[in-house]
Amino acid sequence: MSTPMTKRVEEFLQHKQDYDWFIASYKGQREQVHCEERVVSKTNSDVSTKRKCEEPGQNPYQKQAVVTTSLGVSTKSNFEASGQDLCEERLVVTTFPSNLAKADFEEYVDRKFSNLDNNNREKMKELFNVDTNSDIQTYVSFDNESNDAIGATLTQILLERNNDYNELKISVGYIKFTSRSTCDSNYLRDYWQSNTERVVKALQYKYGLELKNELCYNS
Repeated sequence: MSTPMTKRVEEFLQHKQDYDWFIASYKGQREQVHCEERVVSKTNSDVSTKRKCEEPGQNPYQKQAVVTTSLGVSTKSNFEASGQDLCEERLVVTTFPSNLAKADFEEYVDRKFSNLDNNNREKMKELFNVDTNSDIQTYVSFDNESNDAIGATLTQILLERNNDYNELKISVGYIKFTSRSTCDSNYLRDYWQSNTERVVKALQYKYGLELKNELCYNS
């Protein structure tokens, strides 16, 4: 049976193209990149190649990515060389009485997301509003972190009202991607911020995958 929450899942899962674009961007690639590859040197058992990748219409703040590879040698692009790219995700689905008070919801968030930093927990609490007719509230943030890293975080809440049983089903949680690279994180942050709507759709795709699993588990 289709419900407002399962319909949102179906909507989120339509954003696969945006998700692929986002993953490529945070791994140091760019959409529709034209690559020119040339042989730099060649020995009996070793061929080194260098690709200079440029995106048409590249903004001035975007650095060109130069990727060096060598046959028989495992290397990383300069966007990944200094650390590990991370994905953090956590969402819950639960049912409350329809007259749920904001204070009770805030207590629930503090308890369920106790390992989350206070700033993001507060953002989660701010999204809760039973007086609105909307069944979704979303917040996205871009944060500079330690070690020249940049994070993109989607915080989201979905509401599903059941007036027959005076119940309120809630899905609340967050999806966070952190990219650590040798490049200045400001470049990636500016790139994401200039494409905020697309970043939201990309993170909602990931949220949709997790929510689908939760709904199946709780059914």
